[in-house]
Order: sequence, then C-alpha cells, then structure tokens
Amino acid sequence: MEKTMTLSSFNIKLADVCIGIIYVAPLLVVLGPNFSYISSIIIISLSIILWRSHRFYRILPVFIFFSGQLMLPGDISAYRVFTFLLFLKLLYLKKTSIEKKHLLPLIITLLYGVAVVLYFDVTLSFIIIFEIVLILLYISMFIRKNFHEFFTYYVTGALISCVFGWMMQERAINALISIDNEWVEVSRFLGSLPDPNYFGFFINIAIFSIILLNIFKNTQIKIVILILLYVSLFATLSITGILCNLLLLGIYFILSDQVKKKYVLTMLLVGTFLLLNVNTIANADYPVVSDVAKRIQSQLSFGETKDFSSLTSDRTDIWIIHFDYYLQQPVHKILFGGNYLTDYGFESKFKTVSHQAYIDMLLNFGLIGTLLMLFFFFHMALYYFKKFKIESNEKYLLLFIIKVIWVFYAFGLSMFPTWGFNLFFFL
Repeated sequence: MEKTMTLSSFNIKLADVCIGIIYVAPLLVVLGPNFSYISSIIIISLSIILWRSHRFYRILPVFIFFSGQLMLPGDISAYRVFTFLLFLKLLYLKKTSIEKKHLLPLIITLLYGVAVVLYFDVTLSFIIIFEIVLILLYISMFIRKNFHEFFTYYVTGALISCVFGWMMQERAINALISIDNEWVEVSRFLGSLPDPNYFGFFINIAIFSIILLNIFKNTQIKIVILILLYVSLFATLSITGILCNLLLLGIYFILSDQVKKKYVLTMLLVGTFLLLNVNTIANADYPVVSDVAKRIQSQLSFGETKDFSSLTSDRTDIWIIHFDYYLQQPVHKILFGGNYLTDYGFESKFKTVSHQAYIDMLLNFGLIGTLLMLFFFFHMALYYFKKFKIESNEKYLLLFIIKVIWVFYAFGLSMFPTWGFNLFFFL
C-alpha cells in the first residue's frame, strides 16, 4: 500500500514537472527561428506522455498565447496537433457532453460553417466546426469543474507571454502617432501575439483573474505578477485596453465589498496627477510611461478638434463602410447573413476587416442570428451577475467581468472565428 502511494505521488510530481517544462518551452523561440521546432517537439512529446493524465487539460492555455510561434518540422502547427489530441481525449471520456445552453449558438455557427464557408474554403469550414465543438466540450468537461485550476494556468500562460515579449524587444512594433499635427514615433508591445489590442484583451482577463481568484497564495508573488501584467498592458499603448481596464476597476470597486476606500482614493489621485502632467511626462524619456503619455496626448488632441475618425484610428469610417454594405443587401441576407467574413478571409470588396465584432455578426449570421447569439451572451452575463449578488462568490464576478471585456473589445476588434475569443464568448 505504501509503495503504491509513493509511486502515485512520484507520477503526480513527474506530471507537474512536465507541465512546468511545457509552459517554459515557448521561451526557447527567443534563441532563434529553428528553436520553434525544438520547443514544439518538446511540448507535443510531453503532451502525448500526459495524455492519459488529468493534467493534460492544463496545456491548452499555452496555445492561447503561442499558437503562432509553435511549429513542428514541415511547418505543421503544434496547436493543430495538440487540439487533435485534446479532441481525442475529450471523446475518450465516458461522459462526453455539451451544455444545453450552448446548443443555440452552436447550431448557428455550424450552419454558417456548412452553408457559407464550405463554398469558399473546405479546410476553413472544417476548422471552424472542429474548434467550436472542441471549445464547448472543453468548457463543459474541464473549466466548469476546474475553474480555479484553468485560470491559474491561464495566468501562467499570460505571464510567459509577457516575458517572451520583453525578451524579444524587436517584436514590438514602431508606430507613428500625431500630436498637434506633428508625427511622433512610439513603440507598441505585443507580448507573444500579433496585435497589441488582441494582447490587451487576454491580459485584462489575466489581471482580473489574479485580483478576484485566490490562485496564488503568496501576496508578494501576486503583486509582482500584477505589476508585470500592468506594465505590459500599458506598453501596448492600446487605448481600448487601458480604458477597458479602468472601466473594469470601476465595476470591481462598485460591486466588491473587499475594496477599501483608501485604495480607490489613492488611485484617483495618482490618475489625476498623471493626466495633469501628461505633457511633462511625454517629453521626458521614461521607458513605457513616456510613450503612454504621448499616446494619451494624441488622443486628447483629436478629442479637442472633434476628429472622431482619428480618435478611433479610422475605425468609424470602416464601420460605416461595412454597415452600409450590410444595409444594401437583399432582405434575406439582412435577416440571415451569409457573407464570407472571417479573420482568415473576407469579401474582396472590403480592403480591411470591419474592426467590430457586432457588424461581423450581422454580415455573417444576419439580424436574426446576431440577436440569438447576443441573447445567449447577455443571458449568461446577467446570470453571472445575479449569482454574484446572491452568493458573493467572486468566481461569478470574474465571469461577469469577462463578458464586459468581450462586449467592450467587440466594438473595436474583429474576433470571429478566432478560438481564443470564442472560448471567452461561450464561457
């Protein structure tokens, strides 16, 4: 009996070591392009070893942040291989199930994948259907039952993404912004993702996962991680990300009983001081802080001149073009959609994606499909809000905040069918 327990304990420790290696392995990519193959081989090999273990499910958050960098020899996506293993794992369980509340949005997505995307791209049609089913199975069979565990590893993935971005400074993109009709160059942080706004979406979720969930026992470690995440968020220079975070902090301060008034007052005083001295800070040479101040200066100058197009980085003009096209379509397309409009391909008449998930929904699913999808989404958000008010369980406050993040970012980003965004849409 003692020997069995010792062996079991050894296996658990070995599995934890494997998970630790998997999460650190993406940092090897910093050493050079060929190390992507080495990192991917390590991750997939250890994933196969862990396949029968419950810890296998903990690997998925790595690919939220590193699906683009991890390639096996032959340019085979490590993410695709892992999701195939994950799908087999979920089917292997005796009680494979999707929650009933997910059936409506699932049917809408399946119809879109078969009736629309299949005509343009057979492979993409399969990917959309495969990923949506996989995500819903993963939510039902792992996240619901292991909520804190999932977000512990999600935050770990976000942390590794930040470290990766800071180690590969050349991944930051240099951007020109206008301040009082003068062009100024700033650096925007990407982490491990291809876009600073996308990165801000996932980092905001990580920040509030730490604030609301007791997933790291050591207070000093939590503070250090929060500081790194906040520095990384501000380094994106994403006004969407920063405003979203301020909105979420306001919601948190209002709804949570654990927030002390002195902390709120301190933050308000610091924020006021920074805004009053934004010009001084912008002209200084402080890492990250000066670039953030320049970005705020730029936005304030657009606000003063009421240049709303520049204020939204030309998004308002793009929205009008896409929405006008939607209104000019035949009635059946207005009602039921049917446009091929995804992150991977969109109708040639558009020079860019719409940069708004709601317009994308209208074009893809039509008015009826969009209303049904949003009914599901807001029904879930209201459910989490009520559960938090009744039980004061901060798990439900986090779920509600994630819905707010999705709503906020959907005004400025095209998200469908990127699986990471869909995961939090359906959660």
